[in-house]
Amino acid sequence: MVEEAEILLPGSFVVLQGIPGDGVANTIDSNPNLDSTEINLFEEVDEDDDEEEEDYHHLAKDSVVFYETTSATTNILNNPTSLLPRLSSLSVQPLRSTTTGQIVNQHDSFIVVDDNEQQEMHRKRKSTTREEESSSSRKKDSELIEQWNAHRRTKQQQERHDWITGQDANKYGDITKMKAENRWWLNPEGRLKVFRDIPKVDKNSRMVYCNLITSLSPGSTVVGTELICLDSVSFETIKLDVAAARGPCSYPRGRTGWLQILKIESPVEGVIVLSVDGYSFLGPSLPTFYTDPQNWFWRVTCRDGAYLREGLELDSKYLTTLTYGSFFRVTGKVINQQGLSRLFVHASVGEQREGTLRTLKGWISEYLNPKSGQQGAVAQPMPFPVPALYKVVLPMGATIRCGIELSTVPIGHAPVGSTLTVVGRAFSQHPIDKCIERLKLAGNGGWISLRLCEHAPDNDFVVQQVGIDGTFDPDSPGRFHLEAQRKVLGEQTDSPMQVALVGLEETKPGDLSEIGSSDSSSNNARLEQSEKLYVIVHPYNSGLISVLYV
Repeated sequence: MVEEAEILLPGSFVVLQGIPGDGVANTIDSNPNLDSTEINLFEEVDEDDDEEEEDYHHLAKDSVVFYETTSATTNILNNPTSLLPRLSSLSVQPLRSTTTGQIVNQHDSFIVVDDNEQQEMHRKRKSTTREEESSSSRKKDSELIEQWNAHRRTKQQQERHDWITGQDANKYGDITKMKAENRWWLNPEGRLKVFRDIPKVDKNSRMVYCNLITSLSPGSTVVGTELICLDSVSFETIKLDVAAARGPCSYPRGRTGWLQILKIESPVEGVIVLSVDGYSFLGPSLPTFYTDPQNWFWRVTCRDGAYLREGLELDSKYLTTLTYGSFFRVTGKVINQQGLSRLFVHASVGEQREGTLRTLKGWISEYLNPKSGQQGAVAQPMPFPVPALYKVVLPMGATIRCGIELSTVPIGHAPVGSTLTVVGRAFSQHPIDKCIERLKLAGNGGWISLRLCEHAPDNDFVVQQVGIDGTFDPDSPGRFHLEAQRKVLGEQTDSPMQVALVGLEETKPGDLSEIGSSDSSSNNARLEQSEKLYVIVHPYNSGLISVLYV
C-alpha cells in the first residue's frame, strides 16, 4: 500500500486526479456551469387524473386567476345551455363514423367527439413535446460539458505554467528545460496514455516512439501485473531486486532518475507510465482507499522536498526531507505562532528490502515561508479519484453549510441515516489551534464536517464512508456533475422553508465559539456571535437569507 512505500503486483491501481502543476486532468473538483433557471420549480399536474382539469400548467403554483365579468359572461353563467346550438338550426341527419372512430354529424355546426380520442391526441402532443424538450436538453448539456472541458484544459495549462514559473523563481530547477519537457505520457486533455509496448527514445532527437492504444481518464481502475524500470533520460533498463513473497511481488517506489512502466491487463492489455522521477500518476489499491476518512493522502509538490520536523515550530528538531512526489498521510492541521499552516503527517521513509523502512511522525509546512523570499505550495492534497458515498452517523445529523468555514451560512441539514455524495475534502482555517476537516458535497451542495469540532476523544465522526458512487463514469464526468447539480437544485426547491440553529453538529449544545472566529474570505457570509442566532433559508431563492437574533 501507499503507506508501506512498496508496490505489490499483481494488484489494482487507480488513475489519480490531477493537482495544480502536474498537467493531469482533474474532473472532480469543478462542475459545468449549470444555470439554475433550467430547473422547474413546480411539477406538472398529472394529465391522467380522473377529475377534469383545465390547462393551467403554465401558471405558477398558488397563482390566482381573475375573470372580468361582463353582461355576456353573466348570461352564460346564469344560463349554460345558451352555449348549445338551437335545435331549429340543426337538420336531423343520420350520424356517420370516421376512420379514426369519431362519431360526427354531417352538419358542420355540430360534432360529437369521443373523449378518449381527445385524451389520446393530447397525450401524443405531450409526448412529442417531451421528446423535443429532451433533445434540446441533451444538446444544451453537451454544450455545457464542452465549455467546461475547454475551461478545464485552459486552467490546467495555466497552472502548469504557473508551477514552472514558481519553481524557477525559487531556484528549484531549470525553467527552460521544464518548459521544453515532452510530457509524452499524457494526451492533450491530460489523460494517461496506454501503449502497446515499451516506449523507446531517439538519442539524437530525444523523440519518444510508442504505439498508442488508448488513454485512461482520472478515476479509472486498472490491474497491473509487472513493473519495468527505465532510466528516465536514456530509457535503458534498470534491473530491480524484486522481493518475492508468497504471492505478490514487492517493487520499490519511484525515485529521481527512474521511469516506471506498468504492464496492465485490464481494462485493456498494454503498458502505462506509473511514475516519472518519483512522481506517480497512478496509486496502488482501489479508489475507496483514497476516499477513506482514515487515509487522507497528500503529496510533496515542491522540487526541493518537504522538511519534516519534530515540533510545530520551525526551530524544532529536523527529522528528514520528504522527496518530491512522495505520498504521506495527514491527520491534522494547525496554524503556528508565526501564522504558518503546519500539517501533522505520517510518512514512510527508507526501503523495506534494505531494512531501512520506517514510519516517521512530525510536522511539515503546507506553504513556503514568505520570509524566505519564496512562495508556493510545499505539499498539496490528493483529490478524490471518484465521488464517495458517506452516511450520516451522528444522532443529531449533519449541518450543511455554504462554505468551508464553520462561520458560513447553513443551507441544509442531513438527518442521521442519510447518504451523501462527497467529491472532495479540505481543512478549514479556523479554529487555528485545530483546523477542521470538511467534506465537499456533489453538485455544489455545500460542506459538512467529518468530525465534531472537539478535541479527542469527544471528536466523534459525523459521517462514515460506505462506498463509492457507482453513477460516476470517469469517461463522462460532466454528465455526473450536471445531474448532481440538478438534484441539489431540485431538493432546494422542494424543501420547505427551514430554520436552522448555527453550529448544530460542529459543537456541543450552547457552544457557538466558532461563529466569532475571524474569516479572511470575502466570499463567505459573515455571522456575528449572539445569544441565539437563527438563519431562515428561503428554498425558492438561495440568495435570500433572513437572520433572526433572539
